[in-house]
Amino acid sequence: MQIERLKDIIQSANMNFLFGSGMSRPYLSTLGEIETWLTDLNTRPGLNDVERDTLRCSIINEYLQGVILPNLQEKINDDLKGYYDETIDNYASFLHNIGILLLQRRMNLCHKTANLFTTNIDMLIEAAVRKTKLEFNDGFAGRKPAIFDEGNFSKMQSKVSMHLQKFHEIPTVNYIKLHGSINWKYDEAIVADDDLDTVKKVMDAFVSIPFLLNVRSEKQKIAKEKGGQSPLSPSDIMSHLISELKKHLKDNEMDLPFYELMRLFSNELEKPNTILFVGGFSFADEHLSKITLRAANNNPTLLIVVFAYQQADKVLIEKNLGIEEGCQNGNICVLCPEEYKECYSQMNDMKIDNIDSLKHFDLASIDKFVFQPIVSSVS
Repeated sequence: MQIERLKDIIQSANMNFLFGSGMSRPYLSTLGEIETWLTDLNTRPGLNDVERDTLRCSIINEYLQGVILPNLQEKINDDLKGYYDETIDNYASFLHNIGILLLQRRMNLCHKTANLFTTNIDMLIEAAVRKTKLEFNDGFAGRKPAIFDEGNFSKMQSKVSMHLQKFHEIPTVNYIKLHGSINWKYDEAIVADDDLDTVKKVMDAFVSIPFLLNVRSEKQKIAKEKGGQSPLSPSDIMSHLISELKKHLKDNEMDLPFYELMRLFSNELEKPNTILFVGGFSFADEHLSKITLRAANNNPTLLIVVFAYQQADKVLIEKNLGIEEGCQNGNICVLCPEEYKECYSQMNDMKIDNIDSLKHFDLASIDKFVFQPIVSSVS
């Protein structure tokens, strides 16, 4: 792939990103294979109820401790604050650079909007955008409690010059959480739970699980000791924590936004002259994998650039996408750091400092070695 082409493509293409859990390193743990583990657990024979619940809660606890609870301010202690600040700064730098690229677009026919899709449910990008001047649309609007409406992603921000009375589009990033968010709460509509009360309730409820696991046969006794309130079962906890994992297309009102957001992702990839950058995502999500591959096969003007953390991840991504032998239009490029450096050696008009230090593709390195050089070349 000719990397210098990216500069020209970005100037004229519909710009989209798909971020997975790997982009929230080093602060948050990656989602890893938790969905696979839970699915396997549900179908694995030979386990009694206690064994199955113990394993399920162990998996959920890892997710709770590694991804959910670190979003609470009281959990950001001295040991973690350095990692938190680093991750927030990485996101802020990336968003700043995307804002510049949108602002510097040469073609007036291209909207100054980028779509950032993510399977992450954390609040790190929301924290990072406060450090930038970027216009940010997360789908919520109105006074507290703000209400979520996927139709808000179709809106554009503009300003009017005082003297010429001309409208100018404001560079905007649409932030689209395909699997929902820990600050989403359903109250006749999806409203913003900015205080993360639901997360706090889940954290409190999780404390009761050892009673359930260790003395399941005495459930009624425990309920009586707790004033008639039975401890939450693992399935109750799961409904709060990992609804994004296996709730893609169920036919109920709460799932409708997830279906609509998936359709929005699919529709964006079907547009002419579109580019999708992917980072921190292995395409283990079969639904997203199928949508992406179908769009690549149906839309020859679509270019998909996937940044693989390292060579082994490149192999896994190509396997998950089903493109080990290539794709129909040759428009999916999975890049590992070694290949990127090789491509750079053939470039003429773009300088990248210290590229030999590139060892893996995480958010910081993608921003530093890909987007910052492009920003420098167009500014």
